[in-house]
Amino acid sequence: MRASERHASLPLGHGHVDSLTWGGLTYKRAVTLLALHEVGAAVELLLTNGMYKEAYVLCRARHLNSLADGALQRWAEHERFASHYTAAAACYLALGDVEEAAAVLGKSTLEEHLQLAAEMARFAGHATYAAHVADKGEKIRVERESNPDLQLPKLPTRAELLESVRDKSLLIDSE
Repeated sequence: MRASERHASLPLGHGHVDSLTWGGLTYKRAVTLLALHEVGAAVELLLTNGMYKEAYVLCRARHLNSLADGALQRWAEHERFASHYTAAAACYLALGDVEEAAAVLGKSTLEEHLQLAAEMARFAGHATYAAHVADKGEKIRVERESNPDLQLPKLPTRAELLESVRDKSLLIDSE
């Protein structure tokens, strides 16, 4: 079935509902602004509607580096506020701000993130902050190792699962 046939077979009004989801109305407004050569307004519209990736890609595609940096900065602030520290750190690294990326990752409670934050802080020349973050990561590691309830059991591999299923099926067949 071709796409046009599928669209024709959908219930009446489905296309309108679909255009209102997935950022449809925002996309339509942004395309209209782009047709009017208002790239800055289109980027601002995407940013105010939380479409940070689309705004950043639009800026990069149009070679508007200053707008792209502003979009990336707003995206990083949004991710930081939402406690998505790895995404915020990636944005700050793309901006070239290693110190801010280390500061954001230093808020994490994951040992791997804290190790990376300590390495970035050392690279940026902040030995005191690097030591603080490394100590925080070490405390988390010690707590995890000392408390067996926090340790996750080792999961079986696919081969082990298949073998156990095969063994169970052999037992059922032999009965």
